[in-house]
Amino acid sequence: MTPHRLDAMPTPNQVRMTGQILGQIRCYDAGFPRPDDAMVIAWAKAFAVHNLTKLDLEAGVTSLFADEQRDRDRVLPQDVIRYSRAVRRDRQERETAGERAAREQAIDAKVRTAIGPVVARVGALDRPATRAVPAPARGRMDPAKRAEIEAELDAIAARKST
Repeated sequence: MTPHRLDAMPTPNQVRMTGQILGQIRCYDAGFPRPDDAMVIAWAKAFAVHNLTKLDLEAGVTSLFADEQRDRDRVLPQDVIRYSRAVRRDRQERETAGERAAREQAIDAKVRTAIGPVVARVGALDRPATRAVPAPARGRMDPAKRAEIEAELDAIAARKST
């Protein structure tokens, strides 16, 4: 499956978290290279594509090293991602309706916090625009010109509905 967010850039928090996850991998595997800044950022980019949390990644690393059927000795970002996504999927499948609702509310609150300032400036986004409204910065429109534009828009809308 191709990830959806290939352009995802990690946040500073995700970069810090990735450094901690790479440290955890080093605890399991003494042969794992000491991560430098470039390695941490590269792995953080891969993790950001899948929006994995620290808990997902920690459980994924534990699951990876506990798996007796592991197919290679070298640990790559894709290995950690695969195991972390499996852990997340399993956790979500086992959650109750109440836990799922709480998780979805937390996500909604996070989205509202992120886009709230934009919505406040642009206006509510939960209804479709029905007609063009002149921007206040453009000054007042001549009433005759406005009536002409509205009639033209109404004619277009009528043609589309038939």
